[in-house]
Amino acid sequence: PGNDDPHQTIGCEPSHGAFLGGQRVLVRGKGFGADVRVWFGDTEVDPKGTVIVDATRVQVTAPAGAAGPVDVATQNGEDASTRRALPGGYVYDAAYAVPDEGPTSGGTKIEINGQNTHFDATTVVKIDGKECADLTVQSETTLACTVPAGTPGAKTLQVKTGDENILVLDGYNYQDSDNGFKGGLDGSPLA
Repeated sequence: PGNDDPHQTIGCEPSHGAFLGGQRVLVRGKGFGADVRVWFGDTEVDPKGTVIVDATRVQVTAPAGAAGPVDVATQNGEDASTRRALPGGYVYDAAYAVPDEGPTSGGTKIEINGQNTHFDATTVVKIDGKECADLTVQSETTLACTVPAGTPGAKTLQVKTGDENILVLDGYNYQDSDNGFKGGLDGSPLA
């Protein structure tokens, strides 16, 4: 179908998110009805969390999924003739950080959770190309480390174990803080 097709699924904002789901995603398209339904792969989005903005935009909550790209499909109600899919329209990231933001001064302790990963003693974590400190592998899918200092903004999170190289665009966000989260109290220690 060309651009004159009255029903289209065009894209997702953001186009990726954690495999556990729960992220708000704006699905763009054409010809969405008041009963529009959305699928990420084979999983239909819970209609309770769906907000139809207009005939070209619908906001949904991404369901959980397997790491990797999935097709995003839309359909008005039970009318299969209105179903349109965007191949690889959304990508589930294989890892995510908790918390996923902190001060530019660094020092935030984060936990990284992976799906079907093989974290081990050789694993290296980098944020914006800088290595995290105090890396502790808790399991093949969970590790912890301390964030290096960085510049404000969303940065790429990289987790490398042997041939396994996970890149999460915007995986960690450095917040520019007036006080660097150093606190505002001074004086002698409290009793």
